[in-house]
Amino acid sequence: MRAVWITNTTGLTLDGGSFAVIESNAFAGEGLVEPLKPSGRRVISYAADLGVRVLAAHRDHSSRTVRVRSQEGFLLVDRQERREQTYQIRNEDVSARAVIIEHPIESGWTLVEGQRPEETSADAHRFRVAVNARAEASLTVRESLAGETRLWNTEITDDEIIAMTGTGVSAEALRRELEPVLAKRR
Repeated sequence: MRAVWITNTTGLTLDGGSFAVIESNAFAGEGLVEPLKPSGRRVISYAADLGVRVLAAHRDHSSRTVRVRSQEGFLLVDRQERREQTYQIRNEDVSARAVIIEHPIESGWTLVEGQRPEETSADAHRFRVAVNARAEASLTVRESLAGETRLWNTEITDDEIIAMTGTGVSAEALRRELEPVLAKRR
């Protein structure tokens, strides 16, 4: 979509309503805006942008065990899931574009360190990507989700140990650390 990113700098509430956009003395589109409080910022769309194409490609999740510890009869396994989504942007227009990618926010998932969106709303992270005329660009958004699994020490099986070693923990180090717990269980 073609859009404008506006900031209300008037010190007054901007009333909601319809608006029209004129570009190079020609009608470019129209849209609706909701009321905007002083210092409020909003992206408002006004037309379809036929010159820009965006393709989103998901990558499979990966999971790894971050830490394993024993506490009060439980084996606590901290895991971290990671995922990536890549946005391929193609600008077929004769002018450069600043493309805003709205990446949805999902509960529990956080952006991996080093990624800074231009803005975050209640339901999306907004990233700005500059794309030259007749060129391509891409944006990869990396996220992580922390989780914990609790197992009774008496329920630890070889299959559980194998599952943990398959997600980032050294099998030898894990067996060495769990040996006192397994010995007590036996």
